[in-house]
Amino acid sequence: MSPVLRRSLGLQRRHDRPVVRRLRAGLAIMVFALGTAVSAQPSGREAAFIISADGQEVLDTRTRLVWRRCLEGQQLRAGRCEGEPMMLDWSVARARLANQPVMPGGGPWRLPGMQELTTTVDMTQPGSPVDARLFPDTPRVYVWSADVNERMPTQAWAMFYANGYLMSAWQSLQYPVRAVRNAGP
Repeated sequence: MSPVLRRSLGLQRRHDRPVVRRLRAGLAIMVFALGTAVSAQPSGREAAFIISADGQEVLDTRTRLVWRRCLEGQQLRAGRCEGEPMMLDWSVARARLANQPVMPGGGPWRLPGMQELTTTVDMTQPGSPVDARLFPDTPRVYVWSADVNERMPTQAWAMFYANGYLMSAWQSLQYPVRAVRNAGP
């Protein structure tokens, strides 16, 4: 790993080798001119998703996360996400999901963490990394994660659904949201 990349990740030399191995195994880090972009890579595990009976949600059995199949503002009809996704700044997006009813047998809806959001893409797919069978009609847009950029606290991480890259963006920008909640036991 290059010294520049090592410093940007806050890694030291010897005692961070297990961390570096995990990064190489799970995520390929791409640092651009601003040093804020990350690319999600598949972890080698076979994805196991189950679509709910009403078709509105999908369960990732590996992570025990339940995802809404459509972005906030879209409606699932006949297997398609129709309408335009809501464009929300980061704090409004968090508040909107926090105020939604808690689902029986699971946790409240929320913004996904950066690592959680990367599980919605498959970088081995040609074209869009988003599986249209699981997340139909997903536009090629940035979507918010719950994670704040620790080096720039007025920014939060967002993922670009066209290529799976994560970037740090001002929290005042408006992006769509893909809601997630923890599955029940």
